[in-house]
Amino acid sequence: MESQLKELLGFLHDRNPQVRHIALENLLPQTPKEAPYRRIFLEQLSGGGLAPSKEPESIRDLKLLCRDQTAIAHNAFRALVNLSDSALVIPFLGEPKFLEFLVAYILNTGALLADLATMVLSNMTVNPNVIQTLLSLKIQLENDHPVASRASTAPVPTPTGPIRTREENAIFLLVDAFVDAAAVPGESKEGRKRKGDLHFLASVFANITVAPAGRLALLSLRSETSEFALAKLLSFTEHPDTIRRGGVASTLKNCAFHSPAHLAMLRPEDEMIAIPPSTEEGKGMNLLSFLLLPLAGPEEFDLEDVDKLPVSVQFLPDTKKREPDQFIRLTHIETLLLLCTTRLAREFMRANGVYEVVQKMHETEQSPPVVEHIERLVNLLKRDEGPDTAIEEVPLEVAEPKTDAAEVKKALLSVYDKSNLLDLAKGLKESGVRLLGSGGTAKQIREASIEINDVSDITKAPEMLGGRVKTLHPAVHGGILARSIPSDQADLTAQAISPISIVVCNLYPFEATVAKPDCTLANAVEDIDIGGVTLLRAAAKNHERVIVLSDPADYAEFLDAWKSGNGTISSSLRNKFALKAFEMTSAYDSAISGYFREQYASSDLSPEQLAGEVQRTPLRYGANPHQKPAQAFVTKGKLPFKGALAGSPGYINLLDALNAYALVSELQEALQLPAAASFKHVSPAGAAVGLELNDVEKIVYGVEDLKEPLTPLACAYARARGADRMSSFGDFIALSAPCDLATAKIISREVSDGVIAPGYSEEALEVLKKKKAGEYCVLEMDPTYVPEKSETRQVFGISLQQNRNDAKITPELFSNIVSANKDLPRQAVIDLIVATLALKYTQSNSVAYALRGSIIGLGAGQQSRIHCTRLAGSKADNWWLRHHPRVLEFPFKKGVKRAEKANAIDLFVGGEELEGGEKAQWESLFETVPAPLSAEERRAHAAKLDGVVCSSDAFFPFPDNVHRARKSGVKYLAAPGGSVMDAECIKAADEHGIVFAHTSLRLFHH
Repeated sequence: MESQLKELLGFLHDRNPQVRHIALENLLPQTPKEAPYRRIFLEQLSGGGLAPSKEPESIRDLKLLCRDQTAIAHNAFRALVNLSDSALVIPFLGEPKFLEFLVAYILNTGALLADLATMVLSNMTVNPNVIQTLLSLKIQLENDHPVASRASTAPVPTPTGPIRTREENAIFLLVDAFVDAAAVPGESKEGRKRKGDLHFLASVFANITVAPAGRLALLSLRSETSEFALAKLLSFTEHPDTIRRGGVASTLKNCAFHSPAHLAMLRPEDEMIAIPPSTEEGKGMNLLSFLLLPLAGPEEFDLEDVDKLPVSVQFLPDTKKREPDQFIRLTHIETLLLLCTTRLAREFMRANGVYEVVQKMHETEQSPPVVEHIERLVNLLKRDEGPDTAIEEVPLEVAEPKTDAAEVKKALLSVYDKSNLLDLAKGLKESGVRLLGSGGTAKQIREASIEINDVSDITKAPEMLGGRVKTLHPAVHGGILARSIPSDQADLTAQAISPISIVVCNLYPFEATVAKPDCTLANAVEDIDIGGVTLLRAAAKNHERVIVLSDPADYAEFLDAWKSGNGTISSSLRNKFALKAFEMTSAYDSAISGYFREQYASSDLSPEQLAGEVQRTPLRYGANPHQKPAQAFVTKGKLPFKGALAGSPGYINLLDALNAYALVSELQEALQLPAAASFKHVSPAGAAVGLELNDVEKIVYGVEDLKEPLTPLACAYARARGADRMSSFGDFIALSAPCDLATAKIISREVSDGVIAPGYSEEALEVLKKKKAGEYCVLEMDPTYVPEKSETRQVFGISLQQNRNDAKITPELFSNIVSANKDLPRQAVIDLIVATLALKYTQSNSVAYALRGSIIGLGAGQQSRIHCTRLAGSKADNWWLRHHPRVLEFPFKKGVKRAEKANAIDLFVGGEELEGGEKAQWESLFETVPAPLSAEERRAHAAKLDGVVCSSDAFFPFPDNVHRARKSGVKYLAAPGGSVMDAECIKAADEHGIVFAHTSLRLFHH
């Protein structure tokens, strides 16, 4: 059978037309793709080697037969329609002479087989060379009849008047023919001047506009009409023929990739506008009228929205149907998305009803891809774009189509850790990816007989400086960083740079190198990766288009996804790989800076060796003496504090100092009063602002004998230290203002680990120098320091990150009073601010009582709220009992130390029954041993405590907290609220006449 068919091929050029006709009729069934003997037409096209294949006689004959008698030409065109689906055949059909004939034949109004000719041309124009030839083709016309259009038996058109010859651009003529061929309603096909429908020209236009030059051709100006060529196609978005509608839709979409044309495409027809860089103006194309009409249904719009819509979409009849083909609907939405890439086009679309139409469409759309693209479009149209936030050009939301000549995807591989490398390279190569490699990476892949090009093939530059420079080149990083936006793609074309789609990279083992006992500074420097970090950051930055693989453990997962996705992977996987790359470069930079921090920022180095401003300070040890080494550091800038004296802080000292300083800074900012805090184990033992002390308070706080006048700052620290003297023993102090002499004198009396303040007077420093034989830790804080917005901590090797708690505590926070009693005086507001700010820096759960600008009781770190309230209340009760007249007159023996007095008073007001040696030791402190306070004395004194505020870092779960707070003189309460028992808690507050404010602000601290 095959031999007989081959024999028939020879009869295609027989002199007898009947023989040619019979031969072709028998050969035609073998031309479709699925035909068993189609290969007889293609055998001579499959040869290898570098020389181009010779045109088979069968293809040459079929081209000639298209000019034959109508019956023969009909079958010849059909055969070429079938065969032109082969990329091997198209180059022979695309030679200029046959292409000129084909176009001229289509243009001939009397050509009976023009529709078949358009099908052939449609198949041919997937080839970029054919597109290029077609775009440059000029057709010679005689009195508007194409000269090359006549088959041997076709009648010659009769000229009217003298013969005039001229040349016209083939594309413009095809557009005119396409418009001319559109069926006129009510006109029979037999009565029409043009015999073909030419619907497949829509596919031709779609194909040629895949190429940028094709877009420019259809966006060219027709000087005789001042119209852009594309404008003639717009009316066919509603044509009844699916091929015509779909091809026009694709053409519009492809032209929308040319962003300089967006405004010309959108502006109304009565406006003249140029498409840059040309300055020649043409009529606006009014594209939205033709794009929105097929997307609109019968729904009604609000009258205020109707005015925004194009006239073609206003007041549509109830019978109006949306475009029935989901792929055409999707194409129109993609066109709108492409128009959204430029800011002025987005503004025009917002003002002309695009959102209103697609919103209605979204309500009934059933196709998931269309729904997804509508939602993308809505996101772009509804985004807030003020003068300061508008983006001129956003990345493409639609992938740009490619011609058959589109370059193969490229992967750049440059790795130190070559684990799983060969499996990855093999998998990429099998999927058609071109491999580029640097140095040893390329060598190992090449030795495994896998084809790979050196990076130098695209950079045209060899590795240099002993391998220090391999991939640092515009040809590499331009290919990685280029986005899909038209301006970036134009830059690539201008620089002859190809895009890189996949980057595979990992880094020199810096951490492993510096961990070696014998590592020198030179060893460390050599293992700092430059090019690799740059590759990873560039690829991760552009991960919307580029896949970045930084971990060999991910290669298998990537390959599985790559193969199942036919050369793509999901956005979630792409994002995962990008994040991993960012984390790798971040950790790598941290390791390097950490190493050099130790090398150049150690306090053990001489000033000449220090690396400028110190970013690091060594600590004595960590939380416990066995946790060494320990350090405090910042990753940029310098430490915001410095040692004003010789003392060196410990790990817990700094935890206390920094939390305490944050607290007092906020107190001063909120109340415009100097503030002080006494911190122990990362919670305040006391905190206060500088309200003047009365005579009783001076005695209670142990400063009645101070010779220096009590400054506001000194009053603040006296209150903070005296609130809970037992807990403040060995504290770390924070001051919101420069330390003065009076404050330093009080500090010098107390057992304390250190102090932090924004400055110190000379007299204050002289006093503090004498404390602990000059080893007292005195830190000076930079008052202008502002911490980073986010904070990170590590627990069990896991990093936790959150935004810093920057909630402001102001009087307005307590304005939502939910109790019946709403009388909240200014002093109570001050106390509430003090209590609530203290909670912000107290280990949760926590409750604080305050009075006269000072914490008087604080319950910290309890798992239950009521235990916080009880603990804080108990401390407040003890604080108040220290004001009892009998306590104020305690007859201590001369020489009893302050700490011993504080301990003795605490035992007394706590009501503990002492026995044995403990009792004897306590009694030995007094000239006359005080008698215990009776229950009645305690009750009577407690009844005098009033006006206390109580604040909680979270809601009160039960009213028992309110009842307990009232026992310690609480008259003002603040809590976030939000408990299911809020109503009961408010009821309890009302029973006691307590003012209760809901802050709606939780302040957990850990």
